[in-house]
Amino acid sequence: MISAIKKFFTKKEDLHLVMKLNELNNIENINLGGCAIVAYSLKKYLKKDNVKILYLMSKYDVYMGNSEKLNNGIAESCAHSIIEKDGKYIDSTGIYSRKSFLKRWKGVQEIIEVPMDLVLESINNSVWNSTFSRENNLYKIDRLFNLNGELLKEIK
Repeated sequence: MISAIKKFFTKKEDLHLVMKLNELNNIENINLGGCAIVAYSLKKYLKKDNVKILYLMSKYDVYMGNSEKLNNGIAESCAHSIIEKDGKYIDSTGIYSRKSFLKRWKGVQEIIEVPMDLVLESINNSVWNSTFSRENNLYKIDRLFNLNGELLKEIK
């Protein structure tokens, strides 16, 4: 599998990212309440201006007013959170074209780019799926991305 990945990714940076995503995806329930933490951590780790955090809003999120709140700068949760880098959509499951990613997430009604400060506020103050254990996994994520305890200080 690694040789297939090497052929697909030409940059060493991308290969390292895929390996880290693989480790992330092994964290129990990472996409059941931990996806915004992953997106936030990935942006910090990549340290690039061209990396955007995106919140994918479901029909329910739109109905509940979450999209409107986020568009007005009010912290809120979402159906799923990812990053966009160089036109690719990235979450703990891998790196995808926009089209192939949205095939997997058919219920997406809206995609909102969310600034880092609002993402952090959202992580700390919104209702997220409690299936993901922050207590058991924040340290693992912080260590995986070499954040030197930043995540542990910022996330409640």
